[in-house]
Amino acid sequence: MLRMFDFTSAYRQLRPSERIFVDGYINAVERLAMRSNQKLLSALKEMRLDDLDGRSKEILAQGLVQAAIVERVKELSEDAELTVFKTLKELRSMAYSSLGNYMEIDDDGVPAFDLSRCTPEQLAAIKTIKIKERVDKDTGQAVKEFEFILHDKVASIGLLMKYQGLLDEQHWRNEQAKENQQKAISAGQSVDDAADLYARSING
Repeated sequence: MLRMFDFTSAYRQLRPSERIFVDGYINAVERLAMRSNQKLLSALKEMRLDDLDGRSKEILAQGLVQAAIVERVKELSEDAELTVFKTLKELRSMAYSSLGNYMEIDDDGVPAFDLSRCTPEQLAAIKTIKIKERVDKDTGQAVKEFEFILHDKVASIGLLMKYQGLLDEQHWRNEQAKENQQKAISAGQSVDDAADLYARSING
């Protein structure tokens, strides 16, 4: 039987004062990295602890704080790497997003939004979230109104189609030609002839 583990990030587990310290420490690491033209992880190793006051040293000595610093540096290092894969991943998150990923339907058919189980990719597809409160005139009770907007799916799909060449007219002609050649393979042909025709069709 699989055991469930809590994979909450170290940074999220910090107290507000500890987060402020970590954010400041990370800013110092980034400044050092820029001055010395180093990667963030290398700059982190060269941080001088002598400049810290007693209280700061006490906070830094905590294991969770150290874990949060390393965690944030790794995240920032990954974010700094601009790759085709990361760009397409973000576009894919927006293009294939669905409201069904963010809600549950109760027994009465009423939708309820729940972001707690969303993956990072699904959260990246969210454009805006607005929560408004108003007083119901009939009951006098406070009612929350939830406005939820995803990024433009059509625009994202269009960019992905452009990357895949699906908006190129010549691409579609080539695909149609391949399809017609494949249909031309009849049951009366020999296996070798059919294989040769198919090979020519996929190789253009």
